[in-house]
Amino acid sequence: MVSFSLLMIIQTWAGQTVGFTIGNFSTDIMTLYYQAVYGGSFEQNNLRLQSFLSVLSIGYVVGFLLGSLTVSIWIKIIGYKKTAFVGSIICVLFFISGCFAVNEYYLFVMRFLTGYGSQVMANTIIVLVGEHAQNNQRGLLGVMFSVHVCLGILLATIVLLIIRSFESLYNGWWLTFATSLIWPSLAFITLFFVPDAKIRESKDIAVKEIFQIKYIKVLANCILLGILQMSTGINGVLLYSTQTFNQVFNHPLSSVFGALILNTVNFLSTLIALVFIERLGRKILLFSGTLICCIALIGLVVNFSLPISNTPLLLISSIVFIIGYQFGPGPIFYVFASEILPVEAKGIFTTIINCFNHIPNIFVIFLFPVFVSIKEWLPYATYIIFTTLTTIILFFLAPETKGKSQEEIDTIMLIPSKKIKNLEIQYAEV
Repeated sequence: MVSFSLLMIIQTWAGQTVGFTIGNFSTDIMTLYYQAVYGGSFEQNNLRLQSFLSVLSIGYVVGFLLGSLTVSIWIKIIGYKKTAFVGSIICVLFFISGCFAVNEYYLFVMRFLTGYGSQVMANTIIVLVGEHAQNNQRGLLGVMFSVHVCLGILLATIVLLIIRSFESLYNGWWLTFATSLIWPSLAFITLFFVPDAKIRESKDIAVKEIFQIKYIKVLANCILLGILQMSTGINGVLLYSTQTFNQVFNHPLSSVFGALILNTVNFLSTLIALVFIERLGRKILLFSGTLICCIALIGLVVNFSLPISNTPLLLISSIVFIIGYQFGPGPIFYVFASEILPVEAKGIFTTIINCFNHIPNIFVIFLFPVFVSIKEWLPYATYIIFTTLTTIILFFLAPETKGKSQEEIDTIMLIPSKKIKNLEIQYAEV
C-alpha cells in the first residue's frame, strides 16, 4: 500500500506544474516578452501584441489537447510511471528553452511543448494516485490536485507582481518560466518512490470498443464533464483578468492587482471544497457550484451591458463566479476523472475526458478577445448558455460516487451483458 503522504506529494507537484503552466503567461508577461524582443515601451508592445494575443494564449491549451490525445498511447507502450517520467522531462526541457527571447512564434512553440509535457505528466499521475488511494482518500486527493493547480496559478501571479514591480530596473519576464520548472523537476524525483500501476490495470480496451453499449454511460459522462468544466468560461475570466482589470484601480499595476485578487479567491475557494468533499455528495457540489457560476455570469453580463463598467459589480460577480466554480465544476471534474473510469479502460477514457475538457477551453481562450471586441458581455452570455445545457443533461446522467469502491462504481457506470442482450432483443423485435 502506498502512503497517503506520498500520494499527496506527487499530486502536489503535478497540480503545481499545471497551475504554473496556466498562470505563468498573462497578457503582461507576453507584453514584457515582446519588449525584450522588439524594444520600445510597455504600452507600445501591448498594442503590438493584440494581433497575436489569441494565438499565443491558446498555445499551452493546444499542447494540453495533444497530450490528452496521446497519453493513452504512451501508457500502452511504456506504462503509467514511465509516461509520467517522460512528461516531466519534456516540461523541464522546454521551460528552460522558453527562458530565451527569440520571437512570438518560438514562444508559441515553447508554450505548446510545455503544455504537452505537463498534460502527459499530470494525466498519468492522476490515474496513478487514483489506483493507489484508499476509497476514503480518493475524493480528498482529487480535490487536492485542483487546490494545487489554483495555488500554482496564484504563485505565478505573485511572480508576475515581482517582475512588474521591478520592470523599470530589469525586464525579468523569463523568471516566470524559470520558476515553473521547479515543479516537474520535483515530480521527476518523487516518481522514483511511487509504484507503477499493476500490469492488468495498464492494459486497455481497443478504441472502437468505447462505443459499445456497455461503455455508453461512461463515454457520455466523460464528454459532458469535460465540456462543463471549461464551458463555464473560467479560463477566460482568469487568463484575461490582467486585461479586464487594466483600468479598474487607477494604478500602473492595476492589471496585476486584479489578477492577484481573483487568483487569491480562486485558491482560497478550493479550500472550501476540502471541507465538503467527503461530507456532501459529488453531485450536490457539482450542481450547486454550477448554479452559483451561472448567477455570477448574469452579473457580469449586466456589468458589461452598462455604459460604464461598475467596479463593485465587476469585482463581486467575478469573485462569486470563482467561488462557485471551485465549489463545484472545478474540483469535482478531477474527482470524477479518478473515480468513474472502469479499470479495463482507464487509459482511453482518461484521454477522452481530458480531450473534451481542452477542446472547449481552446474556444473559450481564443474567442474571448474576439467576442469582447464585438460586445463586452457576449462571452459571458455564451458561457451561460453552454453551462446550462450541459448541466441539465448531467443532472440525469452523472453518478454519485461518494464512499463507493471501484467495483461499486463500475456496477453503476457499466451496462451489464444481460441488460445489453435484453436491449438487443427489444431492438430486434422492433
